[in-house]
Amino acid sequence: TVIIMTSNLGSEFMSGTPLGFASGAAGDAEKDLKAKVMGRLKEFMRPEFINRIDDTVMFSRLDREQLRSIVGHQLAASKQRLEAQGIALDVSAEALDWLADEGYEPEFGARPLRRTIQRELDDRIADLLVTESVEDGGTVRATVVDGALKVVAGTRPEPIIA
Repeated sequence: TVIIMTSNLGSEFMSGTPLGFASGAAGDAEKDLKAKVMGRLKEFMRPEFINRIDDTVMFSRLDREQLRSIVGHQLAASKQRLEAQGIALDVSAEALDWLADEGYEPEFGARPLRRTIQRELDDRIADLLVTESVEDGGTVRATVVDGALKVVAGTRPEPIIA
């Protein structure tokens, strides 16, 4: 049996500190960082419990490309739900970045992203559907205008037949 636990204990020590494979001075800094994080872990957990943990792994903060990938995966469910109703979802690259920026909190990682997508995109789409602003076979577009996410109903372009 494998049990994986996650925690943000000691995350305050990691601000701006890249992790990964390192050698020399960088490797020493990583060892120091791990020692600080393990110290924080010992403050919160009993020794009997810590003794039962086989290994700990520290992860680095997510970068923009990783966040965009996570947002893209989470948007796939929204797209699938809309496609089942004959509606397309078009999210611009700027809107993808906006959702990633708004939904990412360094102390919590990517966990708040789903809530941000729900609140800022899915709820607005639901409002459009309820008010019947989206035509059957239409499109919902998410863009960024003046630094704010804008979600609007539109029509799908007619296919070009050559």
